[in-house]
Amino acid sequence: RVSALVDDDGYALSLSCVGVGCARAVCAVTFFRFIVDRARERCGDIEYLRTIQRAVDVIQHSVLESVGVVVQIVVDEDGPACLCAFGLSQTRDHHASSRAVRCAHHVLAAFARDLPWFTTAVGISTGCVNIGPAMTRRELTLIGVPVILAARFADTALKTSAGRSSVHMLLDSTTRVEADEAMRDFAATTTTTRMDIRLKGFPSLVRAYAVDVAD
Repeated sequence: RVSALVDDDGYALSLSCVGVGCARAVCAVTFFRFIVDRARERCGDIEYLRTIQRAVDVIQHSVLESVGVVVQIVVDEDGPACLCAFGLSQTRDHHASSRAVRCAHHVLAAFARDLPWFTTAVGISTGCVNIGPAMTRRELTLIGVPVILAARFADTALKTSAGRSSVHMLLDSTTRVEADEAMRDFAATTTTTRMDIRLKGFPSLVRAYAVDVAD
């Protein structure tokens, strides 16, 4: 079972899924945002839905292989999106950020290879989220700044990608540090740029790392 609360812009503020029972966790929140080119949008509702399902299948498969959780799947006015989490456990998972980054790379590569009609972007933020309290329904609810930050990052990266820039992924500082091993693994095919960006809801500039994945 999955449920969510959203703010007035449609960003998830709280997320729910079955099966994890702890009050607090540090995890890597990962937000995939993808849009279809206009030709595919005009092909009809059923074919459009099948196209979205193919994209979601790719994300779900990669997230599960990376020991993550697909928390929420939405299609809103900004297009389809998947919100995922890595490291939801009672003990600190120091490899969660690396798994999130590797998963994002695998998803981007699969989209480029098999689903080239999508423009895709990823936002990842690692930090503390509160979990609970709907214990009677064996449900978990995640609330925290990393949820908002990952979504804002993905949408910002998507806008630059749609404008033919080279940003495919935005990471926060914690993710960049904790995923250093994964970043080194992909160093030959990526370019990472540090930047300070302004995001809605954040009073000051936010330090981010923009990752350009080579075609």
